[in-house]
Amino acid sequence: MATARLLLLLTVAAAAAGSCFCSGQEAKPPPYCGSVRTAVEAHNIVGWKTFPADCAKYVADYITGDRYGRDSDVVINEAIAYAENLKLSGSGKEVWVFDIDETALSTLPYQAKHGYGVQPYDHMSFLQYVAGGSAPALQGTLRLYRRLLQLGIKPVFLTDRTEDQRAVTTHNLLSQGYSSWEKLLLQPVGLQASTQAFKTSERKKLVSAGFIIVGNIGDQWSDILGSPEGSRTFKYPNPMYYPPPYCGSVRTAVEAHNIIGWKTFPADCAKYVADYITGDRYGRDADVVINEAIAYAESLKLSGNGKEVWVFDVDETALSTLPYQAKHGYGVQPYDHMSFLQYVAGGSAPALQGTLRLYHRLLQLGIKPVFLTDRTEDQSVVTTHNLLSQGYSSWEKLLLQPVGQQTSTQAFKTGERKKLVSDGYVIVGNIGDQWSDILGSPEGCRTFKYPNPMYYVA
Repeated sequence: MATARLLLLLTVAAAAAGSCFCSGQEAKPPPYCGSVRTAVEAHNIVGWKTFPADCAKYVADYITGDRYGRDSDVVINEAIAYAENLKLSGSGKEVWVFDIDETALSTLPYQAKHGYGVQPYDHMSFLQYVAGGSAPALQGTLRLYRRLLQLGIKPVFLTDRTEDQRAVTTHNLLSQGYSSWEKLLLQPVGLQASTQAFKTSERKKLVSAGFIIVGNIGDQWSDILGSPEGSRTFKYPNPMYYPPPYCGSVRTAVEAHNIIGWKTFPADCAKYVADYITGDRYGRDADVVINEAIAYAESLKLSGNGKEVWVFDVDETALSTLPYQAKHGYGVQPYDHMSFLQYVAGGSAPALQGTLRLYHRLLQLGIKPVFLTDRTEDQSVVTTHNLLSQGYSSWEKLLLQPVGQQTSTQAFKTGERKKLVSDGYVIVGNIGDQWSDILGSPEGCRTFKYPNPMYYVA
């Protein structure tokens, strides 16, 4: 009995030793990675940002091996069989909606350099990949596309790429064998809607124009959800990324001061915030603020003593830092104080035209501008030069922080406004891109929050 027990222990020990991970031996991915992928494909896991890091080998093997292709072929073969069984109306109005990235065109050359979905999304590098115009066709999708043309079903491309990418997208599709299509629908630059909302809206327009959406294929659920989806939808496999639907909600919460103390805008919202800032929505949002401020100013009855002032912040209110922000991710990269100081020292920040319009109207009305900024006194000369060069021709005061000041921006600006009131000024208006610019008594008779989702200053 003792001998048998000893043999059993030795057997267990030997088995354990054989199963140990040794240097140079490749670790196996955890057993749940396939389950995660299945749950992603079935839309049971939503809102994820990266595939689990310990599944890196699994997802790389899946994508580069034959399983991804086999899974895709099942989808494509089913789609073709469905299309071949359709009875068309003969009107020529039947269309099939295709997504582009990871449905018609592959981003695998890009994904191979970025961990196949286990690394956080880098919007700027992805834009560079798209701009290259060399994304290869997904051959299964191309096979479906050509069969649909033979059957008399017209392809429509519906993508969350933006209008400024139309030329490169058209070239890329044509170069990969997508020879003709009914429509290529891209997002307006700066659109403030989720991918699902945008695509749903575009499909509604197709239906309103008399088209019949007989099929719809995409690698994301946001491509195929939302009525009208089409007579039948097909989900192309993709475990590498999930488009964030919440970015617009985050921006709204930031503007409403419901999210405070944040350091960077969410990294997976990089495309959203870049499109917002560089598109027309940022300007339109700003115009609403400026127009309201001007209307308010024009309605004021001034005392005639020349003591009415309007307080302006400088950075991202009077002057723009967009040339700087464009090189630093529009707020998704951590703030780099030294590089920002270099930008300020250049003295070339452009005016925000809406604010300049407000400024000139206030001068006409007899309201004196006061610039109140968290720039420091040693930046007085360059700030003065920059303001003058951009059309801010005169002001009552330019108030900057003392070098080495150890208070928050809000505390400093509140203190300066108190001094203005003590000197007999009446602050009829106050505008800034940060809540710390306009909070703290005395705020002024009315405050205006200029839009800025790129950074937060307390």
